[in-house]
Amino acid sequence: MPYLKLVALATGRSIEAREPVVRLGRDPGSTIVFSGDEANVVSARHAEVRHTSGGWHLVDLGSRNGTLVNGARVTGAVPLKVGDKISLGDSGPKLTVAAVTEEVAPTVAEHPAIEMRAYAVSLLHAATGGAGEAEAIVSRVHAELTIGQSGGLMIRDAGSKNGTFVNGDRVTGLLPLRLGDHITLGRSGPVLIVEGLGTAP
Repeated sequence: MPYLKLVALATGRSIEAREPVVRLGRDPGSTIVFSGDEANVVSARHAEVRHTSGGWHLVDLGSRNGTLVNGARVTGAVPLKVGDKISLGDSGPKLTVAAVTEEVAPTVAEHPAIEMRAYAVSLLHAATGGAGEAEAIVSRVHAELTIGQSGGLMIRDAGSKNGTFVNGDRVTGLLPLRLGDHITLGRSGPVLIVEGLGTAP
């Protein structure tokens, strides 16, 4: 499972994340929310740390004061390693990377690939490993993958009890999917990765 541990240098507070997208900012919906005096230079949606097959990367989200790693301004996706120092603005909150893992979540490897050969596919217990922990998290009909009018892959939650998430965001309507997107059934349920988009032979 993806794992990231950040430590706030000013307070020593540890922040642990086990989701593929970690948002930093003043927005209450952020994974790590900054408030008070330290947040004066922090934008509402300041930066994101994203987990991919290549490890953890930091991306600035167009913040007004920028994001720095080890004193260098972030201009693209910057890979992170243990010991790196993240600064939100030159004088804003500073975090150090205390621990990272680069492995894809085990739940991904445990489940076979699901190929779409129809215009709609429902994600059920049977498709996602309906036994054990997954059974308590995954609804009988949890989510549905469909092909949109433009030919793109779409997902919607089917009224599941624990929700469906794409890259850490809860699915609230019909959402287009992109290559590399992480689909999670429930906050801690099975994880599916979009590994191919196109027409099956």
